Amino acid sequence: MTFEEEIRAEITKLKFQVNTLGQAIDHETNPIAKLIFEFDWDEKKLDAVYHCFEKAENIIENKPETFNHAMFEHLFAENVGVGYQGLKAIILSFYRECRYINVCIEYVKSLGDAPASEYRSIVKDIQEQEGFQSLRK
Repeated sequence: MTFEEEIRAEITKLKFQVNTLGQAIDHETNPIAKLIFEFDWDEKKLDAVYHCFEKAENIIENKPETFNHAMFEHLFAENVGVGYQGLKAIILSFYRECRYINVCIEYVKSLGDAPASEYRSIVKDIQEQEGFQSLRK
């Protein structure tokens, strides 16, 4: 086996091992780490995700009336390349890991009275905190 073939074989083995480790990560205890493997993100992509959350947080704190789900979804589509379905996983993971909780809550609220069923844990928390059934502001 040539040196180049040995390197390729070693890279293939490492990819397999890392993939196996990624599958072993529990999405309940390490949700963001699980996202990194599921979406095959590098550090730059994860930074882009954090940037989207930071930008949304800034909007919510300074001009809350301008925040809505379409703007937030567009932010992720443009900066991360993630659509609505992928954003669901991101929202749930960040919420489970207690990161940008306010942004996650405001996003779900902005979906109106019928958010996706995947958000039921967030909806339940909102209802318990605010003491009402409607998610509209």
